[in-house]
Amino acid sequence: MVALADDLHTVTVDLLYWLDVLWRSWICGAIWFGVCHNLPWGKPFLLFSSGNTTACKPISDRDLARFMVSKLASPPSSTAVLPIGGPGPALTPQDQGRLLCETLGQPFRTTSLPPEMFDWIRWLISPLALVSQRIRDRVEFLRIAKFYATESMLCWDATAERYDAEATPEFGDDTLQAFYAGLASGDIALPERGEHSLF
Repeated sequence: MVALADDLHTVTVDLLYWLDVLWRSWICGAIWFGVCHNLPWGKPFLLFSSGNTTACKPISDRDLARFMVSKLASPPSSTAVLPIGGPGPALTPQDQGRLLCETLGQPFRTTSLPPEMFDWIRWLISPLALVSQRIRDRVEFLRIAKFYATESMLCWDATAERYDAEATPEFGDDTLQAFYAGLASGDIALPERGEHSLF
C-alpha cells in the first residue's frame, strides 16, 4: 500500500515496515500553481511573498519512484524517515520562474500574492464546511496550500533552527531544466492537475 499525505508531504510505504520518504515533486512547485499554463499566454509567474523565502530540490516522479523501489528492495530494519530531493542545487520559486522563462524565451515577469490569503479564504468559507463536504475538502486544501507556500521542502536543522539545503540528500538524474525544455519543445505533456488545480 502506498499512501500520499499531502499535509506532511510524506509518501508512506506499508510493507513489512513503515518507510516515510520526505519529498518535493516539481509538480508541487510551478505546475501546481498553474504558471506553466499562464506563461505561454504572456501572464506573469505567480509568487507568494518575495518568492525567495522557500526552496526545494525538485525531484521528478520517475526518480522518486526509483528511489522508493530501491528502498523496498533493501528495506531498513526498523522505521526510518528518509529525506530526499532531486539533483541540486536547491531552487527558490524565483529561481524556478527565471529558469522557466529563460527556457520559454520570455521575460521574467512576476505577480506576488501574500500567503496569508489562504487563511483569509479559509476563514471566509469555513462556516459552509459545516454543511458541505466539498467545502471541507477545499478548506483542507487551502491549509495545505499555505504550508507549501511558506515552508521549504528541505531538511530541518533543529540546532540552527533553519532549513539546510546541504543536508538534504539528492537522488536521480532528471533536472527541472530538462523538464521545462521538454514542455517547451512539446516532447513532454503538461501533467494534469485535476483537483490539485489552484488557479
